[in-house]
Amino acid sequence: MKYQFNDLILRDGALADIPLIRAMEELPENQSGEGSWTAAKHTSTMKNKDTGYLIAEIDGVPVAVLILKGYSKKDVIFLHRNITGAENRHRGRKIFRALKLLCFEQWRSHRLWLVTQAQHTGAQQLYQSEGLKREGVLRNHARDGTAWVDSVAYGMLEEDYKEFKKAQQAKRAEAK
Repeated sequence: MKYQFNDLILRDGALADIPLIRAMEELPENQSGEGSWTAAKHTSTMKNKDTGYLIAEIDGVPVAVLILKGYSKKDVIFLHRNITGAENRHRGRKIFRALKLLCFEQWRSHRLWLVTQAQHTGAQQLYQSEGLKREGVLRNHARDGTAWVDSVAYGMLEEDYKEFKKAQQAKRAEAK
């Protein structure tokens, strides 16, 4: 499938995209957390019917890969990985907004959630500003190199999305 959001396209990933995904994983900004997966791991993950890969493209240039769990039913979507490309500078908000629209407007998901490492404060600010609620801290949840680090869970329910959307519309109307 292909989903269009103005100049942003989210399209289903395919096995042919694995070299692109692996190249994005090798970028320095993507070295924390899970780091690089092997081509075999991506292949087996893509073949799992409950996992979806979305390739984000702007003007035909791939800028990010979103790996989603819960893809078969699409009622509860877990953003498992967000792999950014070199061309992704300052596009994270646009991509995340498109994912929210896809989840809550197109798929009618009940819940979108994710986990981020506690030291990724910029990502946490983005998620909170986009209406996700901080749901808890998972202590020593992930390895970053040789150290165990905390992770923070964020989530948005369908009703949270509707309230956030209504508040954003009110802000825009007030600004006019």
